[in-house]
Amino acid sequence: MRNKLYSTRKPFETSNLLAVSSEWISLHTQRISKISEWQCLETQLFTQAKQRGIAVETCLESDRPEAHAMKELDTQIEALGQQTEDLAANILSLPVESLAEVVAKIEVGLKIQGSEDWQPYALELVEDGLNALRKRLD
Repeated sequence: MRNKLYSTRKPFETSNLLAVSSEWISLHTQRISKISEWQCLETQLFTQAKQRGIAVETCLESDRPEAHAMKELDTQIEALGQQTEDLAANILSLPVESLAEVVAKIEVGLKIQGSEDWQPYALELVEDGLNALRKRLD
């Protein structure tokens, strides 16, 4: 006989902010991966252009597989960029109700900022503080 109390029990639910933040991080990671893939193809194409003594622009506009793949990646990168921008606006509008949500907002903010234009040690200090906060949540 099946336990009726167990069957009506709700699974653990995460907050909307945590779910949206997790989705943002996943899409951001995909976008970074596609940018890296695009850069590898660019290097291959530039090397081929140099070896053949032709202009890079000619290679970019050619029927070469690398050029086609780069154009497709451009489209995907742009779409992922728009999705992450929309989600970031959504995350900003959501209220914070737990320490886990604080961490989620900080993580997304740091990833949006990136590691450029920071003063020396600023990023490391923020990340160190964030890691300490994470440990306290465990």
